[in-house]
Amino acid sequence: MGIVRNSDDKVFYVASTDVLRLVRFGTRLHNPSGPYTFDRKWEEGVFSDLRVLKDERGAKMFDRNHAFLEVMIGLMRVRTVKKQKLFISQDLAPMVVPHETT
Repeated sequence: MGIVRNSDDKVFYVASTDVLRLVRFGTRLHNPSGPYTFDRKWEEGVFSDLRVLKDERGAKMFDRNHAFLEVMIGLMRVRTVKKQKLFISQDLAPMVVPHETT
């Protein structure tokens, strides 16, 4: 997992796949003895919650030719070279709560 600081605006950003890993970790940390199945439906629920975050209020949209996005690709935090929504790490704290698991 990687949290990367953008030198332009001095803000820490996280990619959606890393947010998913963080929520998984938080769920296991919150209830270490529970049986967990992180299936596709669970992932879709997390990504649905992330879609609620709008540009400049929890997230920021970067164009595909932005220098910071190229850094994220170089660090293998983002896989595709297209417009990406990255999430501001400070604004994610309220969202990193355990989701229902079965």
